[in-house]
Amino acid sequence: HDIASAWYLADTVAVMYGGQLVEQGPADRVLREPGHPYTQLLLSAVPDPRVELGLTEEGIGEPPKVIDPDVGCRFRWRCPYAQEQCGKATPALEPLSDGHLAACFVATSVGIPSHWPGTEPIARPAGGEAGSTEKQ
Repeated sequence: HDIASAWYLADTVAVMYGGQLVEQGPADRVLREPGHPYTQLLLSAVPDPRVELGLTEEGIGEPPKVIDPDVGCRFRWRCPYAQEQCGKATPALEPLSDGHLAACFVATSVGIPSHWPGTEPIARPAGGEAGSTEKQ
């Protein structure tokens, strides 16, 4: 649950939403080029200590139903890219690139922008590569 630590410590990242795996792959790729809208939302929520907090009371949908969930993508109620297909079937993990998988009909068919609408992707802090364990 600590995305900042994942930048430095993890070789592989898996992202879950509502008890369902929605994205996994090499840490650097998942965190730099998130393929699932929920991963984008998580990354957009990582605070940047150099920027004033821009808190709003804007609603972004209901939390997922995890007990006896309906068919379909659990994130569809909050997703800006949701399509009719998202409510009819639960997407399976599909390859986006070598070793990078996402469970999103839009991401695996046409692709989605690399960051949550209205936000800029976070910049990786200066320092070694993701997953690097070398001591300086």
